[in-house]
Amino acid sequence: MRFTLAALFLIVGTGLAAPLARRSLVSDVGGLLGGITQGVVVDVVALETQLVTLLGPIVQKIEAVLPVTLAAKLVSLVQTVEGQVAATAGINNVVQIVGEALAMVAQGVDLNAVNAYLNAATGGSLTTLEVALGVNNLTEVLGLTQ
Repeated sequence: MRFTLAALFLIVGTGLAAPLARRSLVSDVGGLLGGITQGVVVDVVALETQLVTLLGPIVQKIEAVLPVTLAAKLVSLVQTVEGQVAATAGINNVVQIVGEALAMVAQGVDLNAVNAYLNAATGGSLTTLEVALGVNNLTEVLGLTQ
């Protein structure tokens, strides 16, 4: 079977497009949340709007079981979790890491893989997205298949 150069580029380009789109959402969310550390003042309402724009319906599903907005919950990680993680693992960007994990879930990455990323990225301080968000049975909340 012979392929033309154009057909080869089409096949390779199609194969690369999906991973680039995935990295793009994770990068976008990571970039949005990357500067949120201790001492930084955050406009939670604007952050919430941006999260909904980027992550879509996953935000509403999570907020249905949280007592606060997702943006407020992420910002609260700076006070509740980040200090502990910074002290034990030397990591200061917990909000960004959790946001990237949410972006992975929004893209359809398996929750076990997302939890492995979260565990590794926080040096074992946060082992699951459920723990990070304070949400029990995230699989059910998000309607994910097991």
